Amino acid sequence: MENESILIAAKGVLSVVGGAIATILGGWDALFTLFCFFVILDYITGVACAFKQRKFRSSVMRWGAFNKLIEVVIIAIFYYVDIVLNVSYFRNGALCWFLICEGSSIVENCVILKVPLPAGLEKILQQLKKTVSINFTDMAKRIIEDKTAQEEEN
Repeated sequence: MENESILIAAKGVLSVVGGAIATILGGWDALFTLFCFFVILDYITGVACAFKQRKFRSSVMRWGAFNKLIEVVIIAIFYYVDIVLNVSYFRNGALCWFLICEGSSIVENCVILKVPLPAGLEKILQQLKKTVSINFTDMAKRIIEDKTAQEEEN
């Protein structure tokens, strides 16, 4: 009986914490789910590469986890930029950028692990990483200019 009440309490706490995190990050949609999947897969393949190359260092693993946390913080910041500007571009743009970066890293790790990949996949992701540029400053300026012009018209 006591174990059951502890389990119910734990589920309640996890629900509240999960809901709060999802709210801070702009919701838990398919794009964010894909991002989480990529982050976990990149972390797992990165650790596997470190073991394979005999270069496993807990300090490197901690910094990797810290970098993933910073990505989540940036997503949260851009979600609030979206709210302030009354748009929905910045959070999703950041998520897309991080998906490209995480995807490239996963492919690089798979190459090291000698996982068979479709021909050209590595080159495609590397090219995307080089050529896709999300200039958030320019995007914000355009949105603000558009909103100012709309307000002047009214």
